Amino acid sequence: MKRLFVIFACIAQILAVSCAKTGVKALQGSYTFKTGGYIDFSGKCYDISMLGDTLNVRDTGFVRTLTPERGQLRILPSEDDGVIITMNVTGGDPVVFTGKVQDLDIILDRAERAVILTSDEHSMLPDFSNKYILDVCGRGHLYDNTLIFELEYSGSYSSASENLEGKAVSSSVKCIAVKNE
Repeated sequence: MKRLFVIFACIAQILAVSCAKTGVKALQGSYTFKTGGYIDFSGKCYDISMLGDTLNVRDTGFVRTLTPERGQLRILPSEDDGVIITMNVTGGDPVVFTGKVQDLDIILDRAERAVILTSDEHSMLPDFSNKYILDVCGRGHLYDNTLIFELEYSGSYSSASENLEGKAVSSSVKCIAVKNE
């Protein structure tokens, strides 16, 4: 009798593990998301004298904050354990990513997207004149019903009003997406 119980327990465990959702099936669906963080740049600052006759150029590092974004995210299956991710940013541009799935992870392919960046010296209110096209890639992991993405931004920044230009050297941007039930 004890042996029969052990056999049934093993079969139940195998069935439970085999029925657990992994891969694309576990990730696909609708989510509500929020994104935020910052990007570090390294570049040049151009100082023009008050008389306008001298241009000083100096190396500088500067940080720009990604204006927080919210919206709806949808994960759809594609070919060969791939996914298509659509992000409908409230009041912003739609974004489409492609990626690959490994267990409960999504590896995002590099994509180009428009973002609004602000500096610490300026208001956090969106200023659509500070819209820049940057590349983004990253990785996300599913924890229960929440996807957490670590995003990496790259590209150039140029602002005539701030007399700055530079390239992204690092970023700390996260996207948290909670599955809609």
